[in-house]
Amino acid sequence: MPGTEVCRAIRTKTPEVGLVGVTSYALASFHDEAARCGAQALVGKTDLNGIALAIRNAAQGLSTNELVLGDEGSGNSLSFMDAATAYAVLEDTSYAHRGALSGKERDTLRMYADGSTTKEIAERLGISVATVATFERRVLAKLGARSRAHAISICVKRHEI
Repeated sequence: MPGTEVCRAIRTKTPEVGLVGVTSYALASFHDEAARCGAQALVGKTDLNGIALAIRNAAQGLSTNELVLGDEGSGNSLSFMDAATAYAVLEDTSYAHRGALSGKERDTLRMYADGSTTKEIAERLGISVATVATFERRVLAKLGARSRAHAISICVKRHEI
Protein backbone atom coordinates (compact mmCIF):
# COMPACT_ATOMS: atom_id res chain seq x y z
CA MET A 1 0.00 0.00 0.00
CA PRO A 2 1.44 3.42 -0.90
CA GLY A 3 2.34 5.72 1.96
CA THR A 4 -0.35 8.19 0.92
CA GLU A 5 -3.01 5.49 1.33
CA VAL A 6 -1.62 4.61 4.76
CA CYS A 7 -1.85 8.30 5.60
CA ARG A 8 -5.47 8.50 4.37
CA ALA A 9 -6.42 5.35 6.30
CA ILE A 10 -5.01 6.78 9.53
CA ARG A 11 -6.43 10.26 8.98
CA THR A 12 -9.97 9.02 8.30
CA LYS A 13 -9.86 7.24 11.65
CA THR A 14 -8.51 9.98 13.90
CA PRO A 15 -7.34 13.58 14.10
CA GLU A 16 -5.16 12.67 17.10
CA VAL A 17 -2.12 11.48 15.12
CA GLY A 18 0.22 13.86 13.32
CA LEU A 19 1.35 12.53 9.94
CA VAL A 20 4.61 13.40 8.21
CA GLY A 21 5.58 11.91 4.87
CA VAL A 22 9.27 11.29 4.27
CA THR A 23 10.47 10.53 0.75
CA SER A 24 13.60 10.23 -1.32
CA TYR A 25 11.69 11.35 -4.43
CA ALA A 26 11.04 14.91 -5.59
CA LEU A 27 8.67 16.48 -3.10
CA ALA A 28 6.62 18.07 -5.87
CA SER A 29 5.70 14.59 -7.11
CA PHE A 30 3.83 13.71 -3.92
CA HIS A 31 3.07 17.04 -2.27
CA ASP A 32 -0.55 17.48 -3.36
CA GLU A 33 -1.45 13.81 -2.82
CA ALA A 34 0.08 13.85 0.67
CA ALA A 35 -1.92 17.01 1.48
CA ARG A 36 -5.14 15.43 0.12
CA CYS A 37 -4.53 12.34 2.23
CA GLY A 38 -4.32 14.30 5.48
CA ALA A 39 -0.57 14.61 6.10
CA GLN A 40 0.75 17.62 8.00
CA ALA A 41 4.00 17.76 6.00
CA LEU A 42 6.11 16.09 3.36
CA VAL A 43 9.88 16.14 3.79
CA GLY A 44 12.88 14.88 1.87
CA LYS A 45 14.63 12.07 3.73
CA THR A 46 17.95 13.94 3.79
CA ASP A 47 16.41 17.14 5.24
CA LEU A 48 17.08 16.39 8.90
CA ASN A 49 16.16 19.88 10.12
CA GLY A 50 12.95 19.78 8.09
CA ILE A 51 12.08 16.34 9.45
CA ALA A 52 12.62 17.55 13.02
CA LEU A 53 10.47 20.65 12.45
CA ALA A 54 7.71 18.68 10.73
CA ILE A 55 7.62 16.05 13.47
CA ARG A 56 7.52 18.67 16.24
CA ASN A 57 4.65 20.46 14.49
CA ALA A 58 2.76 17.27 13.63
CA ALA A 59 3.06 16.04 17.23
CA GLN A 60 1.03 19.13 18.15
CA GLY A 61 -1.39 18.53 15.27
CA LEU A 62 0.05 21.45 13.30
CA SER A 63 1.00 21.57 9.64
CA THR A 64 4.33 22.66 8.20
CA ASN A 65 3.74 24.78 5.11
CA GLU A 66 5.89 27.85 5.34
CA LEU A 67 9.01 26.19 3.94
CA VAL A 68 7.28 23.71 1.65
CA LEU A 69 10.20 21.82 3.15
CA GLY A 70 12.96 22.18 0.64
CA ASP A 71 10.73 22.53 -2.43
CA GLU A 72 10.19 26.29 -2.65
CA GLY A 73 8.53 27.47 -5.82
CA SER A 74 7.44 23.97 -6.82
CA GLY A 75 4.02 25.15 -7.95
CA ASN A 76 2.12 22.86 -5.60
CA SER A 77 -1.46 23.97 -5.32
CA LEU A 78 -2.47 22.52 -1.97
CA SER A 79 -1.40 23.53 1.50
CA PHE A 80 -0.99 21.04 4.30
CA MET A 81 -3.70 21.30 6.92
CA ASP A 82 -3.53 20.80 10.64
CA ALA A 83 -4.61 17.30 11.73
CA ALA A 84 -8.07 18.33 12.95
CA THR A 85 -8.91 20.19 9.74
CA ALA A 86 -7.58 17.37 7.55
CA TYR A 87 -9.69 14.87 9.50
CA ALA A 88 -12.81 17.01 9.09
CA VAL A 89 -12.20 17.46 5.36
CA LEU A 90 -11.66 13.75 4.77
CA GLU A 91 -14.67 12.91 6.91
CA ASP A 92 -16.83 15.30 4.88
CA THR A 93 -15.75 13.72 1.61
CA SER A 94 -15.87 10.17 2.92
CA TYR A 95 -17.92 7.32 1.56
CA ALA A 96 -20.89 8.01 3.81
CA HIS A 97 -21.34 11.44 2.25
CA ARG A 98 -20.90 10.27 -1.33
CA GLY A 99 -23.80 7.86 -1.17
CA ALA A 100 -24.07 4.16 -0.58
CA LEU A 101 -23.62 1.76 -3.44
CA SER A 102 -26.82 0.55 -5.07
CA GLY A 103 -27.53 -3.16 -5.23
CA LYS A 104 -26.61 -3.30 -8.93
CA GLU A 105 -23.37 -1.36 -8.31
CA ARG A 106 -22.44 -3.73 -5.48
CA ASP A 107 -23.33 -6.79 -7.61
CA THR A 108 -21.23 -5.45 -10.48
CA LEU A 109 -18.22 -4.90 -8.23
CA ARG A 110 -18.67 -8.31 -6.60
CA MET A 111 -18.68 -9.99 -10.03
CA TYR A 112 -15.54 -8.08 -11.05
CA ALA A 113 -13.94 -9.24 -7.79
CA ASP A 114 -14.87 -12.82 -8.70
CA GLY A 115 -13.05 -12.43 -12.02
CA SER A 116 -15.96 -11.83 -14.39
CA THR A 117 -15.47 -9.73 -17.50
CA THR A 118 -17.64 -6.74 -18.31
CA LYS A 119 -19.39 -8.75 -21.02
CA GLU A 120 -20.08 -11.64 -18.61
CA ILE A 121 -21.50 -9.24 -16.03
CA ALA A 122 -23.76 -7.64 -18.63
CA GLU A 123 -25.06 -11.06 -19.68
CA ARG A 124 -25.65 -12.19 -16.08
CA LEU A 125 -27.51 -9.01 -15.14
CA GLY A 126 -29.35 -8.76 -18.46
CA ILE A 127 -28.04 -5.27 -19.17
CA SER A 128 -25.76 -3.70 -21.77
CA VAL A 129 -21.99 -3.49 -21.51
CA ALA A 130 -22.39 0.31 -21.44
CA THR A 131 -24.63 0.04 -18.37
CA VAL A 132 -22.05 -2.12 -16.60
CA ALA A 133 -19.45 0.57 -17.39
CA THR A 134 -21.82 3.20 -15.96
CA PHE A 135 -22.18 1.19 -12.73
CA GLU A 136 -18.39 0.94 -12.51
CA ARG A 137 -17.93 4.71 -13.00
CA ARG A 138 -20.52 5.41 -10.28
CA VAL A 139 -18.79 3.01 -7.89
CA LEU A 140 -15.43 4.69 -8.48
CA ALA A 141 -16.95 8.14 -7.88
CA LYS A 142 -18.86 7.11 -4.76
CA LEU A 143 -15.86 5.39 -3.20
CA GLY A 144 -13.29 7.91 -4.36
CA ALA A 145 -11.38 4.99 -5.88
CA ARG A 146 -8.70 5.36 -8.53
CA SER A 147 -9.36 2.04 -10.22
CA ARG A 148 -11.62 -0.99 -10.21
CA ALA A 149 -9.07 -2.87 -8.09
CA HIS A 150 -8.96 0.01 -5.61
CA ALA A 151 -12.78 0.01 -5.38
CA ILE A 152 -12.80 -3.74 -4.75
CA SER A 153 -10.16 -3.29 -2.04
CA ILE A 154 -12.19 -0.55 -0.34
CA CYS A 155 -15.35 -2.67 -0.35
CA VAL A 156 -13.55 -5.78 0.90
CA LYS A 157 -12.10 -3.78 3.81
CA ARG A 158 -15.58 -2.46 4.60
CA HIS A 159 -17.08 -5.95 4.29
CA GLU A 160 -19.45 -4.74 1.58
CA ILE A 161 -18.70 -7.41 -1.02
